[in-house]
Amino acid sequence: MTISSHERYRDQLTRLSADAAILPAVSAAGALRGWWKSDRSWRRTYGRFTPEGAAFAEMVFASDSPSSELCRVQIFAGRPQDPNARDDVSVIESEVGWARLTRFPFDPGLPGLVHVVRASGASITVERYQPGRRCTVRMVNGSRTLFAKVYATNKGARVYRELVDLWRAASEGELQFATAVPLAWDRTTRTLSQSALTGRPATESLRGDRGDDLARRIGCAAASLTRATVRPAAISGSAAQLIRSRRRAGELVARVPRLAETVAAIMRRLEELHARYSSRRRGPAHGAPHPTQWLVDGTAIGLIDFDRFSWGDPEMDAGIFLGDLDSLDAPAISVERLAAAFLDGYRGVGVVLCAPLVQAYRADQQLAKALRSAQAIRADGDRRAAKHVAVVEETLNAAVSV
Repeated sequence: MTISSHERYRDQLTRLSADAAILPAVSAAGALRGWWKSDRSWRRTYGRFTPEGAAFAEMVFASDSPSSELCRVQIFAGRPQDPNARDDVSVIESEVGWARLTRFPFDPGLPGLVHVVRASGASITVERYQPGRRCTVRMVNGSRTLFAKVYATNKGARVYRELVDLWRAASEGELQFATAVPLAWDRTTRTLSQSALTGRPATESLRGDRGDDLARRIGCAAASLTRATVRPAAISGSAAQLIRSRRRAGELVARVPRLAETVAAIMRRLEELHARYSSRRRGPAHGAPHPTQWLVDGTAIGLIDFDRFSWGDPEMDAGIFLGDLDSLDAPAISVERLAAAFLDGYRGVGVVLCAPLVQAYRADQQLAKALRSAQAIRADGDRRAAKHVAVVEETLNAAVSV
């Protein structure tokens, strides 16, 4: 059997799982370039194990005091070639390999990011940063707060147009949730701006002793989207989902070869389920309605991040949400009860779901979580991925009995 990526990099991953292995390089780069003082404290906000790339690991560290700073760190086995070396980049040898450190907001994959962050005149807080792909920042200027999302491509133009339609639908009462007000799309910097939506992510409340009440309300809200008079440009469904799942399965097996036979069997069963069952009603679908995307403000609910908005199966949104509930940390109410309440929300507004298809999408989401475990900078990432794969098998077994 082919040796797994985790076995090849076990020692480096073990040391990188603790920040102490790389923070000296962050401090050294800061002192060398004059970026920051050595006494800064840092916290990791992003990490990914990338054995297939030139850099085998990538991380982002953030420091909030005395002012917000971010540092992107890529780890290489040998000294990286950097023909475009500049003041925003430094290469330092660390105890786990060669580190290329890049001072935020410089990012070759997001060329508009520097302009957005430095030219706004607003107080900036980075909410989410995926190097080379996307960055969301909160911008506060006096009493006004807005969010700016910088993209690597022009995808945001489509998202902006659809947010305008969604805002109209919400304003006219078609949706049982609030959406952020879309403000502008800047094609030069590839930046989407929108208003701030009040509320806190639903995750904490779902874990509480009234979690089933909130799950039911979210189910009702999600069901309302399926009936809205909006027309997404993208088309989703079983075929598109299977493409994503095959890609994830391939990446997972490439990292953890011992899972190859099990993952192949899972893909065959997913293909059978998607082929055998079809949705009773297609319509607008969010595409990624994770609990963190639902915002709760008293009795009001909001939904954000419509990057994967599409015309597809309502079972997709339901399955993705249920797949996330399966990983909810220490809920006061059982996951089975939360899931039942969420699905009851759909039934309460008359949206009929195909139960086996919901389970198929739920398994798809659990497979995505298995891959994320394998991508984590953890020495036991392969073992954690295997546990998630076992959960996928359980879900598929349940789909047969539904």
